[in-house]
Amino acid sequence: MSRMMKMGTGTLRVILWFASILIWFSIFVPIEYLVNYFSGETTNYILHSDDFMMPIKTHVASTNAIASFPSGLYTTLMIIGYILMLVGVFITIQAVSAIVRHIQEQDYFSTENSQQMNRIVKGQIWLLGSSLLMACANQLTVSWLYRISQFGLGWDNLLSAFVDLIIFALIAMIYTRAVNMKTESDLTI
Repeated sequence: MSRMMKMGTGTLRVILWFASILIWFSIFVPIEYLVNYFSGETTNYILHSDDFMMPIKTHVASTNAIASFPSGLYTTLMIIGYILMLVGVFITIQAVSAIVRHIQEQDYFSTENSQQMNRIVKGQIWLLGSSLLMACANQLTVSWLYRISQFGLGWDNLLSAFVDLIIFALIAMIYTRAVNMKTESDLTI
């Protein structure tokens, strides 16, 4: 393995390690949603936070819409969506870390790497579920309060997650087929 490849994979492993640690700290983010909900501040937070944009300045949510905003449903969707996202990202990071480790060991076409590719696909399924729930929650803020989340939690994110899932599934299938062909070739010789 070239020196540049060793340095690149080593750097990538360090970045993935830090990302794994950040995932564990991110588990506390849903607590903010719970605190806002139980203190009755969910709607106030959405209306006055810098995390939400008001795309059309002339549309103002009515007092009735503000009072009847389903903050319990919003909170539930966001918490479950966020937890699904954390699980999906964690699975993906762990799988990519294992693949990088195998690359460092110069074990390129192995069944372990094929299994890790399938784990990445499973992580993408978790992310797709997360995107669906968070898009629904964002739709609530758009429909009731005329606010859009600045974190890209809309329906376009759901489409992007679906396309990512398809791409990773195709790569996993092709890689698995390549590993099977290599195994057959090794057995033939």
